[in-house]
Amino acid sequence: MKHIDIQRAVAKECLAMETESKKQILSAYTSFCVALKKDGQKVPLWTEGGAVKGVYREIQKLRSESRSTLQGDSHLIQP
Repeated sequence: MKHIDIQRAVAKECLAMETESKKQILSAYTSFCVALKKDGQKVPLWTEGGAVKGVYREIQKLRSESRSTLQGDSHLIQP
C-alpha cells in the first residue's frame, strides 16, 4: 500500500473524529499500519514528520473537495 493511500484513510478518520492533533494522527497512522501488516500487506517505511505532514495535506484536500461539492450543489438550495 502506498503512503498516500494510508494518509488519505487516516485523514478521513481524523475528520470523522473531528481531531487534527499530532498525537491522534500518529496513533491512527500507527494503528492503520499495524492492521495492514497483520493482514499480510506490505507497509512502506515512514517517519512521524512525514506521516503528520501527509495527513494534514490530505485533510486540506478533503476539506476543499467537500467545499467545492457543496458550492456545486448551491443551485439546488432554494432561498
